[in-house]
Amino acid sequence: MGLDFVQCNLNHCRVAQDLVAQFMVEERVNVALISDPYKADPASSAWHVSAGQRKAAIYVANTGVTVANVISDPEFVSARLNGVQVCSCYASPNRPIEDFQDLLCRLEDSIRTVQQGTPVLVTGDLNARSAAWGDWVDNRRGEELGLLIESLGLVIANTGSTPTFTRGAGSIVDVTLSCDSLAASITDWRVLESLFNNSDYHYIRFSLTPGRDLARATSATTAAPRAWNTAGGVANDSFLAGLVLAEWLEQGDPQDWQDAERGATALRLRRRQTLEFNEERADAELAATNSAYREAKKQLKIAILRSKRTCWKELISSVDADPFGKPYKLVMRKLRGRPPTASKEYATLQSVVDTLFPKHRAKTDGPPVPADSVVPFTASEVDAAVERAGSKNKAPGPDGLTGKILRAVHKAHPNILLGLYNSCLRSGTFPAEWKTSRVVLLKKGNKPDGVPSSYRPLCLLNDVGKILEKGKSTDDAVRELQAYLLEGVNGGNFCLAVSIDVRNAFNTIKWSDILDALPRWRVPQYLLNMFRSYFSGRTGTVHANCVEGGTLEIEISGGVPQGSVVGPLLWNATFDAVMRTELPSGAKLLGFADDTMLVTRAKSTQELEAVTNEALSLVEQRITGLGLQIAVEKTEAVLFTYKFKYTQPAIKLCGGDVQLSTEMNYLGMVVDRSMLFKGQVKKAAARAAGIGNQLARIMPNVGGPREDRRRLLSSVVHSVLLYGAPSWAHTLELVPGNVQTLNRAQRKVLLRCICAYRTVSKAATNVIASTPPADLLAMERMAAFDRRLAPAAPTAGNVPRTKTMEAWQERWSTEESGSWIRRLIPDVRPWCARSHGLVTNFHLTQFLSGHGCFGQYLHRFRKLENPRCVDCRAPTDDAEHAFFECDRWWRRRMEPKATINGPFTPETVVGKMMESRSNWTAVERFVKEVLTKREAEERERQHQEQNM
Repeated sequence: MGLDFVQCNLNHCRVAQDLVAQFMVEERVNVALISDPYKADPASSAWHVSAGQRKAAIYVANTGVTVANVISDPEFVSARLNGVQVCSCYASPNRPIEDFQDLLCRLEDSIRTVQQGTPVLVTGDLNARSAAWGDWVDNRRGEELGLLIESLGLVIANTGSTPTFTRGAGSIVDVTLSCDSLAASITDWRVLESLFNNSDYHYIRFSLTPGRDLARATSATTAAPRAWNTAGGVANDSFLAGLVLAEWLEQGDPQDWQDAERGATALRLRRRQTLEFNEERADAELAATNSAYREAKKQLKIAILRSKRTCWKELISSVDADPFGKPYKLVMRKLRGRPPTASKEYATLQSVVDTLFPKHRAKTDGPPVPADSVVPFTASEVDAAVERAGSKNKAPGPDGLTGKILRAVHKAHPNILLGLYNSCLRSGTFPAEWKTSRVVLLKKGNKPDGVPSSYRPLCLLNDVGKILEKGKSTDDAVRELQAYLLEGVNGGNFCLAVSIDVRNAFNTIKWSDILDALPRWRVPQYLLNMFRSYFSGRTGTVHANCVEGGTLEIEISGGVPQGSVVGPLLWNATFDAVMRTELPSGAKLLGFADDTMLVTRAKSTQELEAVTNEALSLVEQRITGLGLQIAVEKTEAVLFTYKFKYTQPAIKLCGGDVQLSTEMNYLGMVVDRSMLFKGQVKKAAARAAGIGNQLARIMPNVGGPREDRRRLLSSVVHSVLLYGAPSWAHTLELVPGNVQTLNRAQRKVLLRCICAYRTVSKAATNVIASTPPADLLAMERMAAFDRRLAPAAPTAGNVPRTKTMEAWQERWSTEESGSWIRRLIPDVRPWCARSHGLVTNFHLTQFLSGHGCFGQYLHRFRKLENPRCVDCRAPTDDAEHAFFECDRWWRRRMEPKATINGPFTPETVVGKMMESRSNWTAVERFVKEVLTKREAEERERQHQEQNM
């Protein structure tokens, strides 16, 4: 398959951009080359835009297109798509000829710097006219562009004389150019003059058919295999009848935005409007035609907006059945961007895969050794394993069978899996079909593209095999490190922690070493036979758009699959030889998965240096003996001490120097020499802020997701912010700066959750959002972790959330800021426990916070000369005056007062709202009406001032 293009100038029109998106869906167009787009999102992996005002763009609608070498200029953008360097341009007709010449110079430089042998395609609206591409007029721009074409040896793909610009007599200002080697591959170039697109420019449609010289660059791709969607569960009875198969298939049909009948009507009227009228045509008919054309365009625009709104509502409503379903996945997919392999070129991807999966000489062949006895699986063991697999919503392996489907199969026919697994045990065979994994390369943070160490391979195995395969947390490991260091430092010792980085550990450990280690753990012979079969003939597939057929085949000859059930156990069993190394006195090894930490302590730095270097030498011998490599450049070391004057120890590892620093990364957390975790809190806050900024684009203050959807989005930020809290929350009492950093980062996302002005205080923001402060949430997580270590019978006083709410209420009662909202909500506990009420209404948040369209608030920011009420001339116009006192609203105020059937005062109104849904709705309606009218009048007042 080649590439299908649509080239167009959208005239900076939103409807035109909606229509080209729909056209690409209906016609299965891969790439849009756009001049003057309405809006292009540079953060989206599908959009590649020019710099500055973003007047040119390349929109890649198909994930089957590889993207590389993106170059952004103020007037063009260039990217290598499936091996072809494609350039989209736009030159405004209002710029002088000198600016146009400068653009051509920059464009020529960009094309000449393209890697030799890479074909080039240049498109765009350059507002240049010449007979060379079919126009009937020549202008100065056309002459300049002609010189560039001759200089670069480009070929003009335009054919015919159909105008691309339709206003007036029309003109051909949109050109398609290519290098000579690519010209023969451009097919079916045409101007779509019969298609209505709400722009003054016609679409240009053409295809790029791969020739022999482009076999690798434009090789065919296939979409990722479809699988069953079982997130909502499997109906077992329907499964037995075979009728549930249709429900398992994910619905992938595109949502139509375009109303075909309205589009056709607008096109017919557009044609009648643009005809050359003769003198005999009546003015009345001309006016009627133009009026009907404008009305048809209006109805088409309304139809597009209505259809988009309906699709959005259907998407959001699906969350009610599954909070982590399609909407949640769409948000996370948007934040993550395209899969790392989607845009990788062949040479880069092959290099990454070869490095991550090194070749080893397999020593697992041969017939199984006879076993004295086999302990078969029992029915209850298989039941428990299948139930665990079916209770999780995890991505399936190559066969597409999820754990929920296997659970349905097992429930219908319990003996199938039981007999299958016991047959595997008796024969010592792990079926070949279960040894093929779907490999997904996960990007590590902001690491550079194309570098093997920037990716973590995850192997998605068939669930039916993972069931046959059938601890300690990172917080346990960090706490163990803390305890050992504190014990040493408090005893007057110098302590040194060295984090040893093993390069690509899980994928490079030899299968022969694993099989040699298992007998030391007294693994019976029939399981050794099974593991010998497990470690033979393993393969993997990477979804890659740059490879014929869409998948890159991998031969796996070593390592333990990251993503398998038994993988971590096999790693621990083998790496235990390192952890049992006899170390000198004062040295200790700590391990969690492939993260290895050497901790040493001594009374002097000279003794510490000797002990550490001796221990590192012993550990190095054990690690390299397993065929593993130590990455010295990634190994970190931190010296812990309360002393101020000392000599720095010189640490050696693998013949190189290990540099001492003030902090290190261990299990995803930053451990600093003070053990106060200041670096960890700052890092978490920075990451949370980055994710919050991305989420802000989909959470506008007016409109956007409801409160429950916003909470779903903000939970992502809280997960990042509070990562590892059981290990560092105890420092919050010692470091007030950590508390401020946490709560400051939390406030940013909560402002979006409640649609509040940025001037609302932290305390008020937490209350309106019904979310305890971040520092209290961190303490809560630590308490829950400690409770897991020392379980006790739950009582009303020792439940972590109960203590959190009590601490929050105590803090809220003495809070200096938020005096208005404290009158409304004096107790946060019933407020957070309410059963109804959506706070994210923009106007209701203004009512609760007191920050909004009120005279006092506007005067504070110099929007008004004084804080008086413009309606009743009261000296102070604040939230209390607007909703409870202003004479203008006395009649409208009677309705909510009658509904709540009680006093309508700041001290009672929220309590009445929480009593019933009808009370809440009545107050909310009243607040919205008052503020809507106030906002409209304020906008009109400001407009009049600007025109004076």
